[in-house]
This record gives sequence, C-alpha cells and structure tokens, in this order.
Amino acid sequence: MRTFLRTAIAISALGALLLALAPGAASADWSGAVRLSADDGITDTALPQVATDAAGDGIAAWFQKDPTTAGRNAVGYATRAPDGVWTSRGLISGAGEEVIASAAGSEFPVVLAEAPTGQALIAWVTGTEHGLAATTRIGADGPFGPPVPITGGLVPCGGNVFALSTDDEVVGPSAAMGAAGNGWIAWNSHCGAYARSIQGGGFGTPLGAGFMAGDGGSIVGPALGVDPTSGVGVLAFREEHTSPVPVTERSLSFLGGGALGEPKQIAGNVREVGLTVGSAGEPVATWIASGDGVYVRDGEAGPVRVSPAGQDPAGAYPQVVSSPDGTLVVAWRDLEGDVWAAVRHAGVWGAPQQLSDPHAEDVHVAIAADDVAYVTWRREVSQIEGVEASVMDPGDPTRSPGDPWGFQPTAEVVVDPAEGTLPSLINSEVTGSALTVRPDGVATVALTWANSLPGHTNTHVVGVIESTAPVGILGGETPGGGGDGGSGGGIGGGSGGSTSGKPAPGRDTRPPALTVFNATRKFFATGTKLDKKVAARGDKTVIDNGLPKAGLQVGTVFKWTQDEAGKARLSIVYEGCAITGAKTAPGYKTCTDKEKGGKVVYRKTVAATRGANKLTYLGAAQKGLIPSGGVYKAKLVAVDAAGNASKPKTLSFNVDAPQGR
Repeated sequence: MRTFLRTAIAISALGALLLALAPGAASADWSGAVRLSADDGITDTALPQVATDAAGDGIAAWFQKDPTTAGRNAVGYATRAPDGVWTSRGLISGAGEEVIASAAGSEFPVVLAEAPTGQALIAWVTGTEHGLAATTRIGADGPFGPPVPITGGLVPCGGNVFALSTDDEVVGPSAAMGAAGNGWIAWNSHCGAYARSIQGGGFGTPLGAGFMAGDGGSIVGPALGVDPTSGVGVLAFREEHTSPVPVTERSLSFLGGGALGEPKQIAGNVREVGLTVGSAGEPVATWIASGDGVYVRDGEAGPVRVSPAGQDPAGAYPQVVSSPDGTLVVAWRDLEGDVWAAVRHAGVWGAPQQLSDPHAEDVHVAIAADDVAYVTWRREVSQIEGVEASVMDPGDPTRSPGDPWGFQPTAEVVVDPAEGTLPSLINSEVTGSALTVRPDGVATVALTWANSLPGHTNTHVVGVIESTAPVGILGGETPGGGGDGGSGGGIGGGSGGSTSGKPAPGRDTRPPALTVFNATRKFFATGTKLDKKVAARGDKTVIDNGLPKAGLQVGTVFKWTQDEAGKARLSIVYEGCAITGAKTAPGYKTCTDKEKGGKVVYRKTVAATRGANKLTYLGAAQKGLIPSGGVYKAKLVAVDAAGNASKPKTLSFNVDAPQGR
C-alpha cells in the first residue's frame, strides 16, 4: 500500500544556497571522461566519431591540426581493446591532399565505420573542391593503410558518361560495414548519389545511384545502411526536382559485383532521411514529412507516423536503428529543441516519448543486441554545454518503468562540466559528441570539450566517456552483434547476430501522484539570506547564479507533496530579454520596443532533482537583467522507486506575482 511523504524543497538561483545545493555530477551509470587527443591541435572542428565491433574493440576518430604540415589538417584516432583501455593514438595525414575540417555542425565530419569483426574505415573530405579519400584497416589489430582517393572512375550521369574527380564537390559522405569487413561508402556529388563497395580493405568501382533531373534539379543525400551479416546495402536519397520531393531507395548488393537495383519511390513531400537495415535484411527508412511529422517505413510495411499529431519536427535528421529481434528505435528533435523517441517491439509501435527539455542538439541514437538503447544529446547542464542521455533497458525497471520497451522518464547526466567530469580543463563545455554501443549494451560517447572561461586560451580536447554494463534481457547469454547511429548525414546503423531475447521481468507500473505544487517569490539584497526581504524594488529583477553583483535579487521557493518516496524532477524555463543598455551575460539579447511589448527573445531551462535525501542543483539562469514582465514556467514530475513517473504539474508566473495553475 502506498504511503504519502510530504516534501518541502526550497530552490533558489542565489549564491546563498549554492553551498548547500551543489551542481550534480554525472550519473553513477557513466564513467569519467578519458582524454584521447594530444595537448594541442584540436579545435571545435574536431567533430569526433566513434564505433565498436562485436568483441568490444572500439575506435574514435577526429579532425586536428597536422603537426607535420603547417596550416593543414589531419585525422587523429585512438583504439580501445575489449578490456576498455584506450591506446594506440595515431595520425593520418592527407598524403599531399589537404584534409578539410569544416566548421562544427557542417556536413563534413570524419566518416567512421567498423565491422563486427574489427575491420574499419576512416574517410574524409579533401582538397579545396571537396573530394573524398579513405583509409582502411584489416582486423582489429591491423594498421591503417595509406589514403586512397575514393572519387574517381567513370560512371553514368544523366545519360552521359561523367568522370568523377577530386574537384567534384563531395557532400554528406557516409559509410557502413558488414560482418566480413565488406560494406559501402556513399556520397552526393555533382548530379547524383554515388557509392563504392568496400571489399577486403579495397574499394570497388564507383556506382552512380543518381541522375541529373531533366528540369535542372538535383539529388540530395544519400543515407546508407548495410546488413552486418550479408554486406547488402541500401541507399536512400531525395530528388529535389519535383514538389512534393520523393524519397528513393536502391538496393546495393555485395554479391555479383555490387550491382545497383532499380530505384523505387517510397514517399513524397519529405525533408531529411535516415536509414538502417532491419533484422530480416530489409531497408528501414525514416523521414520528416513537411508539416506532417516523422514517418517510418520497414521494408514494404508502412509508412507509419511515429511523431505526435500536429508536431512539425525541426530540420534535424531523424535517425533509426534496429536490433536483431526487430526492435526499432527512432529519435528526432522538434522545433523547440526537445528530443523525442518512438520504439517498435514485437511489431507494435509505442507512444512517442519526449526525452529532453528544450534546446537540445547533436542528437544520436544506438541500440545493442539485447535491446538496450541510448539516445544522447548536447544541452546546457549547470549553465554550461554538457551531455545528457535517456536509456531504454527492458531488464531494468528503474530505467524502463511500465513498458519495458520504453525510455526512462528522467534523462541522465552523462557530462556535467561543472562537476569535474572532464579532465585537463577548468569549467569546460562540450562542443561536439557522437555515440556507439557494444553488443552487451555498454555505450561509448566520444566528445570534444573546450575551456569556457573568458580570457583563457580556447583549448579543445577529444575524449570518451562510457556507461556501466546495463541489465539487458538476455540473462547469461552473449549477444552476437551491436548497432550504432552510423556516420554522416543522420544515418542509423544496423546490428548483427541473433538472440532469443527473454521477456523483461514484471514490475510495479502504478505512477506516483503529485497533489500540491506551488511557488512563492522572495526578494532580497546581494549577500543577504533568502528570508530577508527588501522593502523597495525597481522595475527589473536580477536573476543571479551566485556571482557577486550589486542590486536587487530574487529567489523562488517551490513546494510539493509527493506520493511515495522517490525522485522529483523540476525544470524551470526563464523567458525574457535584457534591459536596454544593461551589461548582461552571453545568451541575453537587448529588448527592442516590440520585444518589451511581450515577445520572448531569451529562453533558458534549468533543472533540479530531489532523491535519496539529497537535493542536486543542476543550474540557474545566467546573471543578467530580465524585465519585470519576464515569464517563468516550471514543470514538476515525480518518479517513484520503481521508476514510474507522475503526470506533470506546471506553473507559470512573472517575476512579480506567481500564479499557480
């Protein structure tokens, strides 16, 4: 029988409470970060990628400055043995051809793929005109060979023969590999999408999968998926010469020399495309239908809309991954920057789940052979860019409450820069991330971080952080393969091997209740305690994160009653803009006359979690001036010991008069 526990918690954005309410560290389910890169040569263009094989060997690759050639870039990499130790730091130069390391967020990250048996490929864009080069490794312990130009040879193009060369403006390269080290590398170039097979460390003849549209349009993509067992690949791309825009897929087969199948239109009116290969070797595609949401098509089945009705997702690539038993996970981001996911298990789609608060970016998804899945993203943690994750673990009721094939209701903090989880630098912030998962469900996040303190040298570092072993659903069985988010263009990777996955154990699925949620405001002068009020106040309020600042300050006290002991997650959204002429922290904008009239131009979300008799304070609004009409929104969700989440309660109020609802 449930008992009621009354919990009154005071939360303030002020230095007076920061000693008691320290920023939260990364979850105990994640290790501290391990530094991989050398002492210099790393910038925000590193864009690290990470992959793993069936034995647990891993590889990470990134861009950095070439110490042998001034003014040029190179590719750095490190490898991990199955025991978890990262070693063998290496450097791949362009062999006379410049390595292009574009700005963070561009379409030219390092391309990385690793086969279940340890063969690997690293590719990159080269030269001022964006060609493509790659190097391969035979076996997990083998060295990488010399760089090989990928864009070369003769392929049909719009009915003509077109000679591909290194000045052909490669865009959106991606790669994936099968169990025997066979696979495909694909890219978009000039008049279409192209691919070359990967065979025993070498490359097959370039194959043209696109054509020049008769009305002068173009091919966009491609997205690439490869069956880990057979090496059969699927290529999906968009044709932008018609409206609505169709999605077209071609089958790429390693057998018979890698002949191209006939293109087949599978959808229209689409924006971005993600692709993987399902458990039966069928293509599984996901895309954003303009104004209509996220759709998935599994082979000949579908399409099925997996996003909430009426949601128009943002322009971030949706991603799809598949496990050996056919479980699918799709992840995407909406217009507010919230991360969402939907899961299909045993042929049935569950309801879409919102995994994050607003303003997330750099979203990745991966699934292991035992159906343990991860979605990770970058977002402000303790006011600095960190990494959060949501985990689906069917064997762990604290992570997948209620429906075993669903994600946890409260995201985990993977990297909190304020808690010292990033070595080498003080007060670092994460500038890039990537994700992979081993067959046993252990996840690896590769990331870059930089010193975020004003006046300090802007030094960047590449490293990795790993999860502990999850519960999973296999008991003592050993899974036979894993899948990850792939590389390039929002592409999902498949997963290999097979398993007779056991059903998840039963668990308490009753959600706890929140019967009270209210907020009160208290004003006080700098340096005073929360309970000391200030008689006079001006037309503005200073929201302070504990740094010294003269003037009026404000604190908020939140109280709630929670059914059963457990965690309670509180998120607060500050919205407003800065007073004209005020000196403010980064992130604030000066109010225009129109914006003073009510338009929101600034938004920041902070969160606090109460659990295990300890309050973990994860951040506050940066110091700055917000008009008295600035809007606050608070949302509270209670989570009991079994991981069940309550329905959220919300409040909205301005800095003068809180009004609960």
